[in-house]
Amino acid sequence: MVKIYIRQSWIKLLMKSSQGRLFLGLFAALIGVFLLLSDVAVPVYAQYVAPHTEPGPAVDSITFKRVPLDLGAAAVEAKEIDAYIFGLRPAQAKAVAGKPGLKLYPAPSGLYSIVLNPAPAPAGELNPLADREIRFALNYLINRDFIVRELFAGFGAPMVVYLTPWDYDYITNIDLILRYDFRYDPAYASQIIDERMRALGAEKIGGKWYYGGKPVTIKFVIRVEDERRQIGDAIASDLEKAGFTVERMYMEFGPAIETVYNTDPAEFRWQIYTEGWGRTGILKYDSDPGAFIAPWEGNMPGWAVEGWWQYQNAELDELTQKLYRGEFASREERDRMMKRVLELALQDSVRLWVATRLDSYIAREDLTGISQDIGAGLRSLLVWRNAYVLGKSDLTLGHLWVWTTRTTWNPMQVALVGGFVDVYSVDQAYLTSDPSTWIHPYTGIPIPFRSSWEVRTAGPTGSINVPADAYIWDAENDRWVSAGGATAKSVVTFDYSRFLQSNWHHGIQISLADLLYHVATRFEVAFDKEKSALEPAISGTLSESLKTIKGIRILPDNRVEVYIDYWFFDNAYIAQFAELWPTLMVPWEVIAASDRLNYVEKKYAYGGASSRARGVSWLNLVLAEHASDVVAELDKMHTEGFFPASYFTLGNSVFETPAGAQERYSTAIDWGNEHRHMWISNGPFYLDSFDSAAQTSVLKAFRDPTYPFKPGDNFYPFITPVQILRIGKGTVVPGSSAQFLIDAEGEGVLKSRYLIRDVATGQILAVGDSESVTPKRMLIRLSPDFTSKLTPGALYELIVATYSEDAATISVSRDFFDVLSLAPVEREIEAVSKELTDRLRAVSEDLATAISGLSTAVSNVDSKLDRTADNIRSEVRSSVEDVRARVDAATNTLTNDIRNLQAVAQSTLTVAQIVMALAVIAIVLSVVSVIRRPKAAATA
Repeated sequence: MVKIYIRQSWIKLLMKSSQGRLFLGLFAALIGVFLLLSDVAVPVYAQYVAPHTEPGPAVDSITFKRVPLDLGAAAVEAKEIDAYIFGLRPAQAKAVAGKPGLKLYPAPSGLYSIVLNPAPAPAGELNPLADREIRFALNYLINRDFIVRELFAGFGAPMVVYLTPWDYDYITNIDLILRYDFRYDPAYASQIIDERMRALGAEKIGGKWYYGGKPVTIKFVIRVEDERRQIGDAIASDLEKAGFTVERMYMEFGPAIETVYNTDPAEFRWQIYTEGWGRTGILKYDSDPGAFIAPWEGNMPGWAVEGWWQYQNAELDELTQKLYRGEFASREERDRMMKRVLELALQDSVRLWVATRLDSYIAREDLTGISQDIGAGLRSLLVWRNAYVLGKSDLTLGHLWVWTTRTTWNPMQVALVGGFVDVYSVDQAYLTSDPSTWIHPYTGIPIPFRSSWEVRTAGPTGSINVPADAYIWDAENDRWVSAGGATAKSVVTFDYSRFLQSNWHHGIQISLADLLYHVATRFEVAFDKEKSALEPAISGTLSESLKTIKGIRILPDNRVEVYIDYWFFDNAYIAQFAELWPTLMVPWEVIAASDRLNYVEKKYAYGGASSRARGVSWLNLVLAEHASDVVAELDKMHTEGFFPASYFTLGNSVFETPAGAQERYSTAIDWGNEHRHMWISNGPFYLDSFDSAAQTSVLKAFRDPTYPFKPGDNFYPFITPVQILRIGKGTVVPGSSAQFLIDAEGEGVLKSRYLIRDVATGQILAVGDSESVTPKRMLIRLSPDFTSKLTPGALYELIVATYSEDAATISVSRDFFDVLSLAPVEREIEAVSKELTDRLRAVSEDLATAISGLSTAVSNVDSKLDRTADNIRSEVRSSVEDVRARVDAATNTLTNDIRNLQAVAQSTLTVAQIVMALAVIAIVLSVVSVIRRPKAAATA
C-alpha cells in the first residue's frame, strides 16, 4: 500500500497469471482467422520455450558482480558476463549497436534532477538558494536540449517536472509542462539573480557576489560516474558566470549520498546535488505524486528527520496527502489536483528536473526468455525469472555496483526513508521475493501477482460498515482490537493461498502470523510515541497510509479482507492501496529480532537519516556483522522463550504457537550461520551468499515443490511501443477549417492529444483530442472559428502526444505550420484590376470613335448600294429573258433525241431475249445426253 521509490529507482511492476495468459492464448487462437480477414493488425508474439518444468526460475543460479560502466559492453562481448543491467552511455550503445552476438534493450528508465538546499543561512551569512526566485531562475541555467542532444546523443527528452514524455500522466498535464518549457537563457537567469541578490543585501564586486565582505559560495556535490559530471560542471560554470563562487565537490555514489541525504541541511555540507534515479516499471496513473515533491514523504531536504531543518510547503502536503488517500470525487478532480501540485513544485523549485535518458542495456544475443517491461528494460523484476542461455544452467550479471554504503537490505522498506533505497539492493532483492500485486509491464495498471483479489467499493462518498470480527492494531496497548463500528469506502478481499501454501527459503511454512506481525510493527512505528521518535521519517510516511486502514478480517481458505477509507476511479488501484503484503518480505522472527535491536537495544536504525542522527548503524541484513547480531538476538529470543502472543491473537483466533516460534528461531539461526546473512524470503531465487568486499552476490534457484511458479509463468513477450510515424498537414487558411492527419504504430487503438502554441509569444492557444479514423490513424480538426483568430503569416507549433490504453507509454512529436496570408494576393489582384480598368477605359474610347466613323461609312455605303441595285435589276431582267429563249430551243432538241434513243433500245432488248432462249435450249439438250451414257465397270 505504500508507494516505493528508490534512489535511482522507481518501484512499480506486476504480472498476469499463467491461467490468464492461457485463456488469452486460446481466445487469440479462436479469433485469429477472423482478424486476419479484417483490417485489424494482429501482433505475433514470441512463444516461451521452457528449459525445464521444475518449480522456480529457468536457471539454477545467478551471480551478480561489479563491472565498471566503461567495461560493461566489452565484458558481455567477451562472455565474461551474460548481461549488463546498468544503462550504457549513449556513445557506448552506438558503438556496439548491430555487433554480432550482442543485443541492446532500450527503456526510458534513467531520470536526472538537481536538488537544492533551501535552508536559511546562519546570521551574518547568505544562502542564495533559500530565495524562491533565485531557485526558480536556476531553471534557465540548465541547458536541457544540449544535454539530451549531445550528452545523451538524442536518446532522451528534456524534463521540467518528474513526469517524462513516456509517462501516461504526461498527457493530462502536457499544457502545464509546455507552459513551463524552460529555455536555456543565462542572461535572463542573471537578471533575476542580480535583482534578488541586491535585495538580499549582497553586492557584486568584479563580477563576484559578496555578502558581509565574504564571497557567496555554493557547495556543489557532483557525481562522477556518468553524464552527471558534465551536467554538474556546465551548471557550475554558469553559476560562476552569474557571480557565485562554486565549490565543486566531486564524489562517487556512497560519499555523495551520505553527504546529501544523511545530514541536516542546516549544517550546509552541501547546497546543490546532481541526483540520478532509475525506475523498474511504468505507471498509468501516479497515485502518489508527492514522492518527489512533498515534505511529508521524507524525500525533500530535511528528509523528515526530527530535529533537522525541514523544507515546508503546507499546500503541497495537503494536496498530495489527499491524492495519496484518494480524497477526490472523480478522475477529473484528481487530474486538476495533480496539475496544481506540479505547478506548486515548479514555483518552489527545490528539485529541478533535467532530463530522462533512454537507457540501453546490453546482453548476449543468445539470451532467451526475456520479458518486455516498457519502463524498466533488463532491470525489471520479470526478466531474470525466465531468462536463460540454451545449454547453460547459470547466468552472470554485471552491475555498476553490488554494494555501496547505501545498499541496505532491511525489512522496513518504506519509500526512500527505510531500507532498499538504491537500485543495487533492489535489483538483486526483487529476484528473491514475490510481490502480492505488481504493475503490468505494458499497461502500468496494478494486477495480481502471487495473490488474487476482489474489490467492493461504495464510491468516493459512500461507506461500508466494518464488521465486529474485523480488527485493527492498537499501538498504545500492543494488541489487536475489534474495528466494529467503523466505516470504510472500500473493502478488498485477498486470497493469499499461493503464499500460505508454500515455504520460506529456510523451509518454514509461510503463515498469517507473518502478515499480522508485519502489519502490527508498521502501526507501531507510525503511532507508538517512542518508536516514532526513533524513526521519525518512517513514521511520518507510514502514518498517512495506515490511517486509511479501518479493519482487517481473517476469512477461511487463506483469504483476508482489508477495509480501507480509500477510493480510486480504477478498482485495481484500490486493491493495490489495500495490499498489506510487502513487496520484499521476511519471516516474522527476523522482523522481531530486528525490532529488538532497533527499539530495545538501540544498536541499529531502520532509516539512513535516523541512523546518522542517532549515531548508530543502518541495519543491513546482508552484511556479516549485522547478520551476526540478528542471529545473536534470535538466540536470546530462543533462550528467553520469547513469544509475542498478542501479535498473533485476533479475538478467539490464534495464528502462532510458542512451539512454532521456537522452531522458527532455531531454523533462522541455522540459516544465518550457514549463509552469513539474514535475508530470508519467498521468491524464485534465494540469496546464497553476499560479499560486500568482493562486490559479488550469488542467488540460487528455489526448487521447493511448494513454490507456485515455473519457467514460462509471468512471461511477457515484446510488443510494439507507441510511435508517431508522420504528421500530414494541410493548408491553414484564416476562417476556414483545417485538418492534420497523424499516422502511428503501437498496441491497440491509438489516440492523440494535441496543443497549438504561438512560436513568437509561447502562448498555448489550443488543447484538444484527435478523432479516430482507423485504429492507427487520427485526425485533428481546427474549426473556422479557431483559424480566424490565427495571424496570417505567423508560425505555430503543433505538439502531438499519441498514446494507447494497451501500453502505458506515449510518443510525443513536434511540428510547425504557418497560416496562409491573403494580403499579398489581395494587393496583386487590386493592382491587376486597376490596370485592367485603365485599359478597358482606353479601349472603350477608341471603340466609340471607331463606331462613329463606321456609322458614317455605313450611311455612304447604303446610298451607293441603292443606286447600284437599280442598275443591276435592269440588267438582270434583260439577261433573264435572253436565257429563257435559249433554254426553250435546247429543250425541244433534247426531247427529239430522247425519243430516237428509246426506239433503238426497244429493238436491242428484243434481240437479246431471243439469244437467251436459244442458249437455255442448248444446255438442256446437253444434260439429257449425259444421263443416257452407260457407266464404266469396277476394277479388281
